[in-house]
Amino acid sequence: MDGKKSSHQNSQRALKNPVHQMKIYEEFIHKEKNYSHRNKTEEFNMRPQTIHNISEKPNHITPVNPYLDKKTESLNDDVVDRAFRIDAMRRQIQSAGLQPRQKYPHAMTSNQEIGWYSNPLVPQNKAWQFNRLTTPITDYAEDYLSMKKVNPFTVRNR
Repeated sequence: MDGKKSSHQNSQRALKNPVHQMKIYEEFIHKEKNYSHRNKTEEFNMRPQTIHNISEKPNHITPVNPYLDKKTESLNDDVVDRAFRIDAMRRQIQSAGLQPRQKYPHAMTSNQEIGWYSNPLVPQNKAWQFNRLTTPITDYAEDYLSMKKVNPFTVRNR
């Protein structure tokens, strides 16, 4: 009985191997595509929870294009395409420092909508603006404060 259990456990482990599972899924989908005109199944369901994402091997070479490299592709690119790509990059760099209202014509998220229309509802009236007035004494105090880092109007030892 132990021999049967171990073979059963090995088969369970083999099914849990994500690479083998992906190969089984690929074969199943391939068969479904090839024989879909015969089966006439309207729905094809597969549980996405059981599918694992597996990246390709970094040194993988396809037999059709064994030595096709990204560097050779970029040499064969059209010059106009490259210029448009550089222009697009330049636009992205220029828009990186802009505020959202300068980048987009309208709010892109619900949080942006809160402050998107932030212009004052009532125009400002000059009659209610009281600008800061300067006198020779305040000019002297500002210069003194910037040079000495001490306010001349503070009362020292009382």
